[in-house]
Amino acid sequence: MGDERLCATCHEVPLLGLGAVDAWQVGERPHSDVRAQDTIEEWRHSDAAAEGRSCRTCHMQNASHRFLGARDAAFVRSAFAVDAAVVDGVDGAMVQVHLSARDAGHAIPTGDPFRRLLVRVCADPSCERVLVHQTLGRWLSTTGADNIDTRIPVDGLRTLQLPLPLGPLLPGAVVDVSLRLAETGLESHLAREDVVVPLLQIPLEVPR
Repeated sequence: MGDERLCATCHEVPLLGLGAVDAWQVGERPHSDVRAQDTIEEWRHSDAAAEGRSCRTCHMQNASHRFLGARDAAFVRSAFAVDAAVVDGVDGAMVQVHLSARDAGHAIPTGDPFRRLLVRVCADPSCERVLVHQTLGRWLSTTGADNIDTRIPVDGLRTLQLPLPLGPLLPGAVVDVSLRLAETGLESHLAREDVVVPLLQIPLEVPR
């Protein structure tokens, strides 16, 4: 369990290419050069790898057999820090959000490409009224030409500038961050607790 090659069997896999279903039926293994999961390669370029820390160091802490992962909100929260503030933009007020990796050993989120962080500015903690939002994730093509990656980079920082709609920001507004574990189109068909991991909320100070 201390060798990353074991983890790579599931977390370092290619994106299936066009015609994949037909090819699988005749025993071929079709794939593109784009990786659907690239977690181990991310780890190889991390401070954690340089310091000799393996996947097990974080995910099986203190030699425990309990495996910590994406469904453990406290564990995911510990992987990055968030701060947010209302600032003046060219076209009006915006919420600036800084998300910085905290020694996670890979990009955040990692794993399946449909995993994503959803950052929302909500009128109140219930988030029944979302003022603006942005998704951090990966969008892949089989050629790699159109790949987009907006995640928190390995040992890095992602800064968002979210323009607020016209009108005053009222007291009670928050920045809400959650981890989404399923394709957007599938979320409404699955139990919320199976696809949404609430992570944190940050109250916003309303400018006077």
